[in-house]
Amino acid sequence: MKFYKLQKGILLIVVMTILTSAFFVSCNTETNAGPTAEKTTVRWSEMIHDFGPVKQGSKNTHDFEFENTGTVPFTIDDAHGTCGCTVVDFAKEPVNPGEKGKITVTFNAGNDLNMQEKTVTVIANTQPVQTRLKIRAFIKK
Repeated sequence: MKFYKLQKGILLIVVMTILTSAFFVSCNTETNAGPTAEKTTVRWSEMIHDFGPVKQGSKNTHDFEFENTGTVPFTIDDAHGTCGCTVVDFAKEPVNPGEKGKITVTFNAGNDLNMQEKTVTVIANTQPVQTRLKIRAFIKK
């Protein structure tokens, strides 16, 4: 009886390992920015933007500007905020070496009050693949 329980436990571990591996492979967010993509370098004009005091419920927009300082086109695969209150817009076309571009971030202050900080994650053909930009605001009534 103990041997049967041991076999059942081992089988369960093997099945869970296979399912976990399949999950991680299917969640790979690196498409054009993957390990085989040619890497480039980017210089951001800033990585953190502070809106300062903003009114509750207001929409606040900022452009994070960058320059492709590498030797291959800069391609953004994805850019997203940490929550629905942060909307990110970016050009889907590659930015050639020496050219400039921008990512527009709109922060909806909503009903929260006091200091808020949100992160925008940019996935691109850079090393590292993910770049994190931050926005801050002090929300008042």
